[in-house]
Amino acid sequence: MIGAVSFGIVYFFIYLPSFSSAFLPQLEMLIANHKREQVEIPQTKSAKTQSKIPALTVTLYALFKTAGVERIASDALSAQMINRLTGVDTDSIKENLRRVIHPKTLSPKERAEIVKGIAVAKVYFEKLGYPPAIKLLDGLEMKLKGA
Repeated sequence: MIGAVSFGIVYFFIYLPSFSSAFLPQLEMLIANHKREQVEIPQTKSAKTQSKIPALTVTLYALFKTAGVERIASDALSAQMINRLTGVDTDSIKENLRRVIHPKTLSPKERAEIVKGIAVAKVYFEKLGYPPAIKLLDGLEMKLKGA
C-alpha cells in the first residue's frame, strides 16, 4: 500500500512534470527537424559529382590549350589521360570534351551545363591570376552563346 502511494506521488509530482516540460519539447523539436529533412530533397553524391565534371573538363581544357597542347580532343585517348589525372569516368570526360570542342551540336540543357562550368573555371583562373585562360574561356563562352 505504501509502495503504491509512493509510486503515485513520484509519478504525478516528479516524473510527469519533468517529462512534460523537458522531454516532450525536445522530442517535438527532433520530430519537426526530421520531417523538414524528409521534405528537403537531398542532392545525391552522384548529382554533386555530375555538376562538377563540366567545370573540371572546361578548366583542364583551358589549361591544356593555354599550355600549347594541341592533342586535346573528345576521343578515348584524351579522356584516358584526364582520367588518370582526376579519376573521373572516361565516358563523362569524353562527353564533356565533345560539348566543349563542338558546341554547335548542344541541346539547351547541355549548353547551360557548359556555361556554368565556364563560370566556375573563370573564377578559378581569376583567383590564380591567369589571363590567357580567362581570355580563352571568354572566347569559348561567346562561341557557346553565338552557336
